[in-house]
Amino acid sequence: MFNLIFLVATVTTYGCPQVLNDTIAATEANYAGTRAKLPDGPATNYYRNFKALLAEDAPGLDPLACKRLLDRYIGFFADHHLFVANNHHRMPVLPAMIKDWDRPSVTKYLSDNATHLDPLEGFWYDVNGALAVVREPGNANRLLGFRPATETEAAKLLATFERGHGGIEVMYEHAEWGWQNAEAGLHRDDTLLIFGLTGWGRASDSLSTVDPLAPVFRDLGDGIYYLSMPSFLEPYRAPLNAIIATHGSELAQAKGVVFDVRGNAGGNAIYFPLADYFLAEDIQIGSATDILVSESTTGFLERFRERMGQHGGWLDEPLARIHAADNGELIPFREASYDGNESYSAKPEKVVVLQDRGTGSAAEAFLFHAGQSSKVVTAGQPSRGNIDYMQVTMLKLGEGDFSYWFGYPLYAKRSLPEESIDDEGYAPDIRLAQDQDWVSWSKRWLLQATGDE
Repeated sequence: MFNLIFLVATVTTYGCPQVLNDTIAATEANYAGTRAKLPDGPATNYYRNFKALLAEDAPGLDPLACKRLLDRYIGFFADHHLFVANNHHRMPVLPAMIKDWDRPSVTKYLSDNATHLDPLEGFWYDVNGALAVVREPGNANRLLGFRPATETEAAKLLATFERGHGGIEVMYEHAEWGWQNAEAGLHRDDTLLIFGLTGWGRASDSLSTVDPLAPVFRDLGDGIYYLSMPSFLEPYRAPLNAIIATHGSELAQAKGVVFDVRGNAGGNAIYFPLADYFLAEDIQIGSATDILVSESTTGFLERFRERMGQHGGWLDEPLARIHAADNGELIPFREASYDGNESYSAKPEKVVVLQDRGTGSAAEAFLFHAGQSSKVVTAGQPSRGNIDYMQVTMLKLGEGDFSYWFGYPLYAKRSLPEESIDDEGYAPDIRLAQDQDWVSWSKRWLLQATGDE
């Protein structure tokens, strides 16, 4: 006689509770901010309770609601370089009325509602052409951003916007990752709309008429020149270098120059060729940094070193320290570095850098570098505050509809938390009111500073 034992496998459906656990584990294993921002004591206890509350809310959430829950967790650390993004192309429910709206339809709507339009409403443009934003019929809280219909194509919904206590929340379609939610912001007198690394523009002297994120050079007269840089993304390196090649001699003889990085969410350090026009002495280039050793971070840096080839020798010493350490150790990554030019020109005599709450990441690195020069004064509003932790890499988390990208910065300033600017930003030397004409003010200031007014 045989005793039959039946083994029943328990199948757990992957959902929000599981991806929340995975996100917490990835953050604690890879993000150096967990060391600086969670010292022993009340903060750690609060964090533990906060995670428990999120775990109670996670069961039963759909992927969109789960994404918002993950954003709440990530938001605990107040670091824009730490994020979760969707990794699927599931379409939201789209308003049926959009497909028929062409440019005349939008024009009539704007005319009929002229007395109570939201600042977001109206025509916009991006590198691919005309855009429009109108309020969704029957939904007073939501605005729709779309490419108007043409004779051959129906209108295409690109984004939805909702105003809340924290500002403007946008749901937009990323070309590679599908629909994402993020914060949106208006800049430059409401002529530049930025969300993620996307930019929409309106007619403005500070923006290109073809691509609102492209650099723009202008002669303001009286020996004052203006260079707008709404983005430091890699596609704008060549256009910026072309401006320097064409107008470098004018910049080199200028009384004053205005560099405008309002709304610039970052990218790469494509501004280095401008150093001749704002430096007056040697400066600190890089801060001393630490890195939290983990399997993911080590693997990324090893692959990065291999891709860099002969240009990656600077990584050999940090990688040796990483290989000698255990996962979970916070160790030195790089030391502070200083550099400059062999000589410095007397001109431009003075430089104004315009900044606002949309100036972040690599654009804040520009503020850090330019702000050390005795030629430079920064003006405007505090910057975004996301430069304490740097160089983002991403991991895939989740399964199926609950698939996400987890992005985290690889290394952190060693001076944290004492010298943190996370979520506070760099304060400008001179604060400007929102209703001022910042470019006109900059010209007047430069003329006064150089003794011509």
